[in-house]
Amino acid sequence: MKKYVEALKQYAKDATTSDAKTGACWEGYERVPNTKKGEPGSCRKIGSSKADYKYENPKTGEIFIYSRKGPYKKDGVYLVYKGIAEETEL
Repeated sequence: MKKYVEALKQYAKDATTSDAKTGACWEGYERVPNTKKGEPGSCRKIGSSKADYKYENPKTGEIFIYSRKGPYKKDGVYLVYKGIAEETEL
């Protein structure tokens, strides 16, 4: 039994594929914070969480870039969501 446990620990240490037993992700993927090991959606492509979102002030036309979606307010006016910001806009 001890050899089995040691072999399983070594397998978990060396794993490079998405596996429910170890919680490891494929190469080029990373664990999503606050997810359980091995559950669907617990791995994502590296760098995929770096999306930025564009919002516009409807009164002034001023553009704002945020890293998270949500309701934003400037000078008492709610900003209007305009989509994902292009890398050239950053």
